[in-house]
Amino acid sequence: MDIVNIDLLNTFFSPFLALLFFLAYTWIAKVDGVDTYLAAHINTLQVEKLDRDGEIPWTGTSQWDKGADINSAATLIPGADGNYFDVLGVVAITKITPAQSQPGTCIKLHFDSALIIEHDGDFIVIPGSANINVRAGDEVEFMENTVGKFRLTNWYSTSKPNLTNLLPNAGLGLWSWSTLAQKLTGAQSAFELGAAIYNEDAEGVDDSGNWTKTDCTMVKTNDPGGGAGGSDNYYTITETGATQRITQVLSGLTVGKLYKFSVYIKNGTGTWATAYLRILDSTLVATLASTLLTTEAAWEDFSVIFEATEANNQMVLDIALGGGLTAKWDDMRVIEVAPGCVDADDKAPDWWTKTSTLDLIRIQADTAHSSGFYAARATKGANSAEYLYGFGRIYDKQYHYEKFRGVNVIFGCWIYSVSAADNVKLQITDSDGTTESSFVAADVLTWVEISRACGAAITEFKPQILLDGDITDVAYISEPMLVIGPEIGEGNYNSTKDEIIFTEDDVRSHEFENTFWSDATGTVKVRQDSNGRIPIDTKGLFMFIKARDPGSAGVTDCFMVLRGPSTPGLFHFVCSIAGLVNNAFHHNFGLTPCDEDGNMFYQVDASGGSTFDLAGFHYRGVLLGG
Repeated sequence: MDIVNIDLLNTFFSPFLALLFFLAYTWIAKVDGVDTYLAAHINTLQVEKLDRDGEIPWTGTSQWDKGADINSAATLIPGADGNYFDVLGVVAITKITPAQSQPGTCIKLHFDSALIIEHDGDFIVIPGSANINVRAGDEVEFMENTVGKFRLTNWYSTSKPNLTNLLPNAGLGLWSWSTLAQKLTGAQSAFELGAAIYNEDAEGVDDSGNWTKTDCTMVKTNDPGGGAGGSDNYYTITETGATQRITQVLSGLTVGKLYKFSVYIKNGTGTWATAYLRILDSTLVATLASTLLTTEAAWEDFSVIFEATEANNQMVLDIALGGGLTAKWDDMRVIEVAPGCVDADDKAPDWWTKTSTLDLIRIQADTAHSSGFYAARATKGANSAEYLYGFGRIYDKQYHYEKFRGVNVIFGCWIYSVSAADNVKLQITDSDGTTESSFVAADVLTWVEISRACGAAITEFKPQILLDGDITDVAYISEPMLVIGPEIGEGNYNSTKDEIIFTEDDVRSHEFENTFWSDATGTVKVRQDSNGRIPIDTKGLFMFIKARDPGSAGVTDCFMVLRGPSTPGLFHFVCSIAGLVNNAFHHNFGLTPCDEDGNMFYQVDASGGSTFDLAGFHYRGVLLGG
């Protein structure tokens, strides 16, 4: 009997059998949800291959199933029947919980209607940490990172508009025209926000026991008609030692906000040698802000503006009196303030203009009334129509209006109208006419946008906000946008990246202008030093410095340096007068970076004690983060 060589048969038939097996699997009729014997066998082989090698080589087309349509919901539930789904409906999506979860799984969604997908940084992570507004026809791809938690990996939209914001200073942060001031100011109540953190007018309960007194006494004094403003009471400080100081800790400050510390003060018996109104940290070590008080025979209102660094900064009044002499103070207050444009002119946030009767104040981090970090609070000063204009100074310049000829323009912003439902409208005006929104509803933060197809021959163009309610009506305006395209959409605000804005008015330093310096280092607290006119999101400053020194000709180091981080030897802006003729002024202009808080580090090297004459220290422009 012949013996069959099995190895030879395997060698000959195995490739043939494998081919038959593959063809049978390929052409066999398959029914969704039903495994044929061959399909199940192939799946088993694939699983064994994956377990053994950790991979399955792929040389052909990857075929995914399209799952059944799913309805939009706060928790979106893609089925186990595919990786690609049509999403129906307009309900915002805050979470994705697939019927079959596996980290590394890709889910693709096609949207039939516009809706919002919300970023929470946990269940749904979206680059940029912002919600996205999808539109009908958009394609969105998610990757499951861990069980039930998804990352947006792609978003394609044929209808996504060009969201280049054409408005300068759209963040409403730069207010070089603001007239908020400090030192000898008089009352500036128009810039005050909310209730006072501290308010002592000597007419109420005696507060002298709450002050810590050093080398002096302080008593409440009754003097009918002798107080500030003709009141009957004030406080008297009497010298008892070498260094007279009164201090009191504050409470309720919000870190990062601006406050004004003010007091009415006058001579008592004799005059003081020096006196300062100061804000210190809670430990009374670091001086945060300070202003010099001149001797006054009549009541005068002095103030210092500071940016709170903690909830419990301390108020300090330092005063140098002669033996047994006295000084008087009254109406001491600490209250939040903000820059604003409240004069009877057209001044507004930089590169905007307004009706002269309209009052504007910058508001910070007010989520109840605005979107974004800054907003403008508009208070009507007349019963007639008033306006806030974009491009108010250049609306009829050819280089400006030509870019809007023959295109569709969208103007939008957030509006909160306090109480009045007949106050605020958005308008786009050109030389052919005006397009406007309806009045914004009262007491609800509302995104409003309007569209206008501009003519091919327009000779003027400006977006504007109409305020047409009653006198004293108030509205909040935030995140204005102007784009060329079909729409903006709620939640799609952006500012110009790395925007450079040169100030319309000269912003002079409170701390450094017209001062004399010895060798010194420290931090320029830009917001309080500029009375709030420079915004917090500044990452670079264009500075002008004018300086001289009586010993400059004979030294090799005589300069002022500005820089962002306080790393020694890291110079960004240098005003050097070494080697120049003694007392010859040197002028310098340039850009210096800021630190992460929008502040600068400074270093002064003088030829001697108090010889470096800093005659000019001006903020001339900002580089914003965008």
